[in-house]
Amino acid sequence: MTIKFFDSAAILTFITVFLYCSSTAFIHGYFGVLYLDSGVLDRNFHQILYHGMILNIWTLLTLPFLIALFFTMYGMCATELSRYIRNSHTSGKKIVKLKRALRIEKKQPNLFELKHLKRMKISWLIFLSVFSFMLSMAYFEVQGKEAAHAILVKVANKKHNVVKVKSKEKNEPLAFLYCGARNCAALNIVTKEIVYFPQTGHSNFLYKKTYQNGIN
Repeated sequence: MTIKFFDSAAILTFITVFLYCSSTAFIHGYFGVLYLDSGVLDRNFHQILYHGMILNIWTLLTLPFLIALFFTMYGMCATELSRYIRNSHTSGKKIVKLKRALRIEKKQPNLFELKHLKRMKISWLIFLSVFSFMLSMAYFEVQGKEAAHAILVKVANKKHNVVKVKSKEKNEPLAFLYCGARNCAALNIVTKEIVYFPQTGHSNFLYKKTYQNGIN
């Protein structure tokens, strides 16, 4: 069964794959800077898709608008031109003369030409799609790295989120890094050790709000 390019099922599949991969690329960059274990901080399918949607929220909002705007403008111009030609016989002659003056000749391609033109279009469409996809993934990975570096800057400036894990003996405050589907990760600022703990059984607060007031 042939899948049309504008088939709704194919578009939905592409959007799902793109959202999934964009979130994965972002997390790969984020985890790489902070040295986090993706096996411990696993995420479920819905979390990945939702995060991918958040990363692409402006694209998802602006792209359909730009497409609708383009086809609206194109349709208005084509409609007005059609009305202009229909309303006056001389108008059609003027358009033909203008096309001849600009040497715009519309010749219908034969079957051989159509076959090769179709192949060219498909090959360039595949290239541009793959290139855009890989470029987007690289962009999201860079975004993930920048987000991780921003966390490290907050830790250095003591403006980071702090967690206290009840199951730990010392119960010292840790710099919060990330939460997956089941487990979370934090950084021990003194030892530079990554600590993994379950999502339940910990408290979370801001370093600046508490420690500036002398609360331990």
